[in-house]
Amino acid sequence: MKITSIIILTIIFSSPAWAGGSYTGKVQPYYYGDTLYLIPINPTIQNRPVCATRNFLRLAGDINSEVFKQKFSIILSSWMAGRDMLLTNVDENSCSLEGDEWITVVKPL
Repeated sequence: MKITSIIILTIIFSSPAWAGGSYTGKVQPYYYGDTLYLIPINPTIQNRPVCATRNFLRLAGDINSEVFKQKFSIILSSWMAGRDMLLTNVDENSCSLEGDEWITVVKPL
C-alpha cells in the first residue's frame, strides 16, 4: 500500500501542470561543504522557473532526515549505474538564495 501511494504521488507531482522545473537525464551529485548540489548532464528541461539563475539543482529537505537520505541514495545509485532520472520541483518558484532550484521529487528511469 505504501509503495502504491508513493508511485501515485510521484506521477501526480511529475505532471508539468503541477510542477515547477522538470529535468530528465543523468544527474551528478556533488557535495560542497554541507550542501548537496545536483548537476544535470545534458538534461531535457521543462518549465524552468525564472528564479533558477544557475545550472545547479538542490535536493529539498532536511539533510538528516530519512526521506532526504533515501532520495540521495536513489540519485547516487542512478549516477553510478549511468541511468537517467526525472527530477521535479513541485513548487513553481522555489529556488535557493544562490539561484539553485529546489528538487522535491526524484524518480529513476
